Parts: sequence; C-alpha cells; structure tokens
Amino acid sequence: MTLDFRDDFTATSVPWTAERFREYIRLVADLGMKGIHWIEMGDKEMGKWDRGSSTDLMGGAREFVEAVPNPLAFLCEEAHRVGLKVYAVHKINDMASFGPGRFYPPGTAPDVLPGIPQIGGSGQMAFRWLREHPDRRVEIHPSLMEGTGVRKPVRTVRLWHETDRLEGVPDIELFVSETNARYTPYRGSSRVDVSVRRRKPPLFAPAPEKRFANEGEFVCIEVSGLELSQPFFCIRFSGAIGLTNTLTALLEVEDVTGAPVVFTWGFFPRSDYSRSLGTFEEAGIGYDANWLIPFENHPGGHDWQHSAGRYRLNVDRVPFIGIARGRNRFLTSVVELGYPDVRRWLLDVVQYELDAGCDGVDIRVESHTQNMDFENYGFGKPVVEAFRDRYGVDITRESFDRGAWRELRGEYFDLFLKDASELIRSHGKETWIHLTAYPSMEREPRQQSLHQMYWNWRKWLAEGWVDVVNFKRFQARNLSAGQQEAIDRFYLKALNFCNELGLRMAYTPNPRFEGMREEEFVDMELRDIRRIAADGFDVYNFYEGCTYIRLTENGFRVEAGSLWRAVREWNRRAGLPPGP
Repeated sequence: MTLDFRDDFTATSVPWTAERFREYIRLVADLGMKGIHWIEMGDKEMGKWDRGSSTDLMGGAREFVEAVPNPLAFLCEEAHRVGLKVYAVHKINDMASFGPGRFYPPGTAPDVLPGIPQIGGSGQMAFRWLREHPDRRVEIHPSLMEGTGVRKPVRTVRLWHETDRLEGVPDIELFVSETNARYTPYRGSSRVDVSVRRRKPPLFAPAPEKRFANEGEFVCIEVSGLELSQPFFCIRFSGAIGLTNTLTALLEVEDVTGAPVVFTWGFFPRSDYSRSLGTFEEAGIGYDANWLIPFENHPGGHDWQHSAGRYRLNVDRVPFIGIARGRNRFLTSVVELGYPDVRRWLLDVVQYELDAGCDGVDIRVESHTQNMDFENYGFGKPVVEAFRDRYGVDITRESFDRGAWRELRGEYFDLFLKDASELIRSHGKETWIHLTAYPSMEREPRQQSLHQMYWNWRKWLAEGWVDVVNFKRFQARNLSAGQQEAIDRFYLKALNFCNELGLRMAYTPNPRFEGMREEEFVDMELRDIRRIAADGFDVYNFYEGCTYIRLTENGFRVEAGSLWRAVREWNRRAGLPPGP
C-alpha cells in the first residue's frame, strides 16, 4: 500500500504522533499488506515542511517532524518489526509545489519562503536544495520571455472569435491588481469596439517557429484607450457571449507603443486543492494552471505533454480571463537532469532513503506541476550546448529536430537511472521504476511526451537497470475509448517485454472510491487483483492509504472492510503468513 506523507498526514486536523504512526503501520500489516510504498517527502532537515509550506496548511506535518525528525527511518524500523518491507517512492520531478493556488501577499510571507516564486505567487513549497538552486529546473524557450527594461502600460486588448459572426456582446468588466492578492474594478479610461476585421490567425507552433492560417474575416472585440499599469488584470463578461477560439488566436495585448505584451493566462480563482479560497476579487487568480480547463477539443484529463495553445476555449465556460504580465521562466518542480549537480542531488536523496533502511527505491517521473505551455520547456543551458555540439544547431534561435531534442533530454534520465540503480544495488536493495501509461511513456521521439523527453523504457529494462517494473496509470477516468485502447496496447507490449526478460512486475491502480458504493468499489478492486495475478504480476499496490484509512478524533477508520477480508483470504490461500 502506498502511503503519502502529504495526503495521509496533513489532510486531517487530528494531530499525528509517533504512537499513532506506529499504530498506523501495524494496521496496514493487519489488513494483509506485505509492504509499504512511502511517497518520500524528506526529513526535517530537507526543508519541505518548513513553516508556511502550502502542502501543510494545518501544520500537522511540521509538528510531526518535530517529534519524529526522520519519518522514513521510523517507518522502516517499525515496518520491519511487523514483517513489512518498505520502498521509497522517489518522485524526482515533484520536489516543489505543483500548483499556483497558494501564495503569500506582500507582508504576510514567512521570513524564509517555503517555496519558489512564480507568476502570481511569492512562495509555495520546495525542498531546500531546489529553493537554493531554482535555475536547475526545466527552462522555457528564451524567445518567449518578456524583454528587459521598464514595462509600459497596457493600452489595447483584443479578443478574437473564430468566425465572422457573433451574437450581441454583453458588458465587459475589467479588474486590476498589484499583487494578485485582491482585485478591484478598473476605474481608468476605456473604449469598446466590436467589428469584423481581416487577419491571418496565428496557429500554435512550438518556439521558435511562427505559423498562421489563411487570411479571413473574424469578429474582434477591441478594448482600447486603457491605462493599465498593474501587472495583473482580469476580463469578465456580464453574460453569455459564445466567443470561441484557440488560446493561441484568442487574445492580443498591446502596450502604449503598440508592442505586443508577453502574458500568462489564468481562468479560475486560487484554491488549495479542492478547498475554495473565495472569488478572484478576494482570493486572487491561479495563473499558469492547465488542470481541468474546459477546452472544446482537449483529449481529457490532466496533460503534461501538450501546450494549451493548441486547444479551443469557449469563454462562457470559464468565469473570467485573467492576464498576468510575463512568463514563468521555469516549470515549477520539474528538474533539468542535464545539470550534473541535479543528478548528484537526486542520488543524495536515494542515499538518504537507503540509509533510512528502505528495501528498495521506486523512481517515479510523473509530476503534479501545472503549466499552460509544456511543449516550450526544456531549454536549459546543458541541453542547448549539447544539442549545438552534436548537431550544429542553436535551438534557442533556429528551427530544430524536436525528436532529436527529446532523445537528448531522455539520455540525461538514462544517466540518472543507471547511476541510481548501481547505488541501490550496491546496498543489496531493489530498483523499481514507475512505467507510466497516462501520459504515456510509449511515445516515439517525434511525438509530444511527458515533459518533452523520450522515455526509453525498453532500454532501461533490457540493460538490466531495473528489478521490478511498477505499472502506473494504466487506468484513468474520463478517457476516450481511443485513449484507453492505446493504453491497453502499451500494457500488453510492456507485459510481454517484462515476461521475456523475466522481470518482476507490480501494478498500482488509480484511487477511485469517491462516488462509488462500497460493494461496487470492492468488486472492481478484486477484479483488478485477479486480472493482474492472472497476467503474472507479483505485487498489487493499493493506492493510496487515505483512500482506505482515515484518522479521526476517535482513532483510525478503515473503509471497505469486505475488501480486506478478501485480501486476507487471498494471502491464506497463497500460503503467505498472516499479519502480526
């Protein structure tokens, strides 16, 4: 069973203690588990739980690490005592906060920020090493950054419809903010003009390319005569309008000289996970947040591989259009593995996990980072220099082979995985790897991919760097039939390849209890277990603890009791020893 320090320890107001942690570990064993996957959040010294961390809003984790400074070592000792193995889940790309929801308005932040600033926020959460080396994250194409110098006020905003017909336009409201903490109505001059104009609409193209559609006539809503000097502003229509376009073609912003303004999108108020913080006027806007935007032609679900500029948006489906000047230079938490010191730091974390007593380390490359433009990140200095040395092309200025670029970036992960495997095995422990199907690692270099890297999974397995392959995200909600069919094909390819190599396999499902009756949920879980057992898997990894076990004022509450009775019976028939 996977246990997550954030989801299991901080999503409750009930304080955790060493004794409660010990009881929790024993309870996991009593349910019939034989091992724990610990999503690694670091010890007290690593800094992820420093005061003000956005992933510890109730303060429970900080209180806990005061009492138990090294939770992983405590877990290993107690788990081994009751016959459980422990595997650290090393989430190499989740070492900083993933969402734009939490920030500190000026004057309210801790003296030492617990995170790394980004557009619309002044600090979230991060491991201390990454806070001290923020330039070691994956970097945007330099042509997309705002130029240096003093910003000039915004004078004109144009909203473009995708055709030459649009029914009556309701009133337009403008709001402004200096800090993104609060928004107030814009009180300056403005003029609104609705007309049909000719243009060549821009098409999405990854930098440094520029593409345009054929010239045609399109409805344009122009708001001019503005005197917008604030770095954040917001457009809201008083009623439905039907205005629809791709993000690339939807909006133009110009300053007082007529020069285009570089900006970042925002479509929803800030929130902490599922908890609302209020309207945008009172809570601010989450900028560069690509999750769950209701695009007209989006494939569905979260997306770590495509840029939002590809997709069509009907503005009636979002409460407002937020605009922040500038762009995020770096992805929030995804590290640039081309830097040798990044790989050394991640290996240091592996060493910490081994020293704590783990029986193995599971490398996971997915991230929770949100961003609107994933296709345009991956231009850190070592990548730029290596590509120029290998191909004679400056990817910051010239068109280039994006397949070769993704392959190069993937090679840096290969280096890290090989070194991590050698380190883990030198301690007599097991190397696990998350094989991810959504977004898929089964992509050719020419295709957009998770963090724009070629994940050469067949090489990792064939070279013998991996002991256990952990199949993750081979199920997902709200996927089209075509997407699930592609996932199923990848499943069979990976399954057969692992069997050819004699590799052990684990299966990690998606948590999906919410909105289901218990008997329906249990039946589905047991069907999954039978299926993967028939397919030759060695491990079924329940994901994750908070789906099944909740800490309350009256102690632990275990959900889906009939599931655990079936698991114990399964273990008995398999000849496995009972729990403690």
